[in-house]
Amino acid sequence: MYILKKIILFSFLFFYGFKAFSQGTNSEIKCNSNSIDELYSLIYSPLEPFEPPATAVDDDGNITASEDELFSLRRRHFYDQLKGEDIVSINLQTYATINKELPGVLEDFEPVIKILLPDCQPVSLFRGVPVSSTAADFNTILKTTEIGLKTELEAIVNYARSSIEPKPIKFEQILDILKNDLAITPEIINAILPEPIAERYFPDGNIPTGNLSEAAILAFVSLGGKVINPPNQLFFIKPRSYSGVIEDYSSLIIKEDGSIEPAAALNTSLVSQMLNRMGVKAQILIISEVETDVAGNCTLDDAGRWHQIIGGRKSRNCPFFSLASQMLENGTYKRTKDYVEQNIVFRQLEAILSIAKNNNKETNS
Repeated sequence: MYILKKIILFSFLFFYGFKAFSQGTNSEIKCNSNSIDELYSLIYSPLEPFEPPATAVDDDGNITASEDELFSLRRRHFYDQLKGEDIVSINLQTYATINKELPGVLEDFEPVIKILLPDCQPVSLFRGVPVSSTAADFNTILKTTEIGLKTELEAIVNYARSSIEPKPIKFEQILDILKNDLAITPEIINAILPEPIAERYFPDGNIPTGNLSEAAILAFVSLGGKVINPPNQLFFIKPRSYSGVIEDYSSLIIKEDGSIEPAAALNTSLVSQMLNRMGVKAQILIISEVETDVAGNCTLDDAGRWHQIIGGRKSRNCPFFSLASQMLENGTYKRTKDYVEQNIVFRQLEAILSIAKNNNKETNS
């Protein structure tokens, strides 16, 4: 039986494994994984097949040992023979591909096998399950989860979800994730997002495509992720209505240094909740009119649609985010009704905007 397993494994590696192995090593080119020949050498090393000892068998030849006891005996049997052998490192994608097609076929060799996570960290195996907790960047957790999902190996998904602690990241990386929904899939986030968190923020069980980056941050935090030197305060500026807005953005982000940048498809309500839980005071300003000295003004009509007035001419659209950026930089927001109605928040915002103005003066001088 043991010889038969080797033959089956060889056939698989010959027809499928080499392709998977080579693809994996190319995608993880920085990892110091062993060659396919070295994997062959391990699999075809002259090992004595395992036979249950007499103490585990009754007089009729029936195995009396439990499954766990039998596994321990088998593992010790091969461990003693493999002792002293060099460790063979296999990238996670290769291991997952082999294990999907031939479940458990590498278990006998686990004492000398290490799988390499996408960031090249070596991890030991026990009964086909990655063991030992570790810390890795969040992207490694996402890639590990993706491999587990694609190969339908729940053990790998569980390992990514419960045994890999995300390393702390800079706040700028949080913003980068929020700006890039397309780099993440709902399946990956659903797999690692704890059920209570998912039910609270996405009660219908579906994560909207436009909220994937926000869900990724939720997953990062729920897995124990920390943010390095987060800002004390952050502002989001958004229009009261998006009707007539001709730019494909959802809000302006004003950072603690006074810099202003647009963001697309951002769920500011959800993001502000997350940031406040991280200790960042995040506030949302909803603007209903825009005034500038050079580029004209934008206001809402009775139907809630933006229109722009330049030199007395009216246009039924508004470059809201461009004009709002000018308005904030030049201070003309003080002439709007929003400034009167939301004066407390604007005063806090002014303190941040003044930092950027002072920096610009020092640069120009």
